[in-house]
Amino acid sequence: MSEENTSASPTDSALAVRDGQVVADTVQWLEKAVIGKRPGTPP
Repeated sequence: MSEENTSASPTDSALAVRDGQVVADTVQWLEKAVIGKRPGTPP
């Protein structure tokens, strides 16, 4: 992070954390969907 745009840094960091959480949730949802469709796997 550059010190030039100090005002944008907190927002960018918050968005990055939020995006990371969204990606993690999506990955977990996809894994559950794939595992749920996989034959022979207990629910």
